[in-house]
Amino acid sequence: MNDMMQSKPNLLMIDDAPMMTRFLSLFFSEQYNVVTCNCALEALEMLESGYVPAAVITDLDMPEISGVTLVETLRNSAPNCPIVVVSGLKESKYRLGALEAGADDFLNKPFHPAELQVRIKKLIRNATATKKTALRVEMARQTAAIAKRAVWSLS
Repeated sequence: MNDMMQSKPNLLMIDDAPMMTRFLSLFFSEQYNVVTCNCALEALEMLESGYVPAAVITDLDMPEISGVTLVETLRNSAPNCPIVVVSGLKESKYRLGALEAGADDFLNKPFHPAELQVRIKKLIRNATATKKTALRVEMARQTAAIAKRAVWSLS
């Protein structure tokens, strides 16, 4: 790959329905490095091993652990990573539970993949802007500290 080209962001998809992960993987593969997991524990192991996604798309209703627990764990392990829940569970208590646990967005199945794509793109853009702002603030803080030490040493 050309050094001038920017690499694609990592996108982690977690759903116990292999057909769903295959479909979304194909849909998103042009814009993202897509990694799919068909169980929550596999996804958590990947994160523990150092995999860093730009965003996570996860189902809520999975067998190993509750979707809410998964979202909480994802949020704790990657506090600035956007998390979008896609679920066939229609009751608002599931949507509210996922959002309260730390999900950034929630879409009910069935959904239009283009809508999910736009939401993911927007969330990644916002997360990137937040990281850049935090870096700028930290650089300004460090520059001010250096300037303060220089002034004190001249006194």
